[in-house]
Amino acid sequence: MNVLTSLNLSIFETSKVTRMKQMFYGCKSLQYINLENFLENGLSSYDGMFDEVPDNVVICLNEKNSKILSKIQNKKCYNIDCSDNWR
Repeated sequence: MNVLTSLNLSIFETSKVTRMKQMFYGCKSLQYINLENFLENGLSSYDGMFDEVPDNVVICLNEKNSKILSKIQNKKCYNIDCSDNWR
């Protein structure tokens, strides 16, 4: 997917999601992803979630997204506080 540049997924209900493996894989043009309300309490599979996503992608997360944060540690992306009007 080379035309997708931004995703606002802040309204997604993810409390019962268990797999996000390769969710954004290959989204090579992504510049911004809002995951502000993602709940990851039942998440068991999330490997490759951001593989082939640009290193400088801006990702909006909340303080409870420790699993997702662990997947972006190898990137040079920007993790922002969602209150910065990126909605």
